[in-house]
Amino acid sequence: MIATLLLILVTGFLKDISFLNLLMILLLSPMQGPIIALFINSFAKNKVEGFVFMKLSGMLLMIPVASIFLTNWTEIFLGIIPGFWTARIVSMHLIPGDYLLGSTLAYFSIGVIVHFLIGYLFFRLYQKRVNI
Repeated sequence: MIATLLLILVTGFLKDISFLNLLMILLLSPMQGPIIALFINSFAKNKVEGFVFMKLSGMLLMIPVASIFLTNWTEIFLGIIPGFWTARIVSMHLIPGDYLLGSTLAYFSIGVIVHFLIGYLFFRLYQKRVNI
């Protein structure tokens, strides 16, 4: 959270953002770290596979950039990528327009649900893999 806040403040990228939108971004951003860690640990059997999955997770982090270009019902396809929800709140602030859900609070709420569901799924896969 602190790193995200510092990045936003130092770069001045989101100058006129409301406190509520800033708070939503600060709460959603750190939720991706545990998901990526569980993704790597759930599927990698050794260090080499771990590096491959780490590279793959880096490519998955680039997918939310597409949220800038998708504003209608097609954005639902990006909804399974946790970073999409944070990117959508940022893009709604930067590019005013007609978005599918219309409010940042709706994107935040669904984003929290998606983060927890995907995190839980990867946690269960990790538990199966290590026989906990």
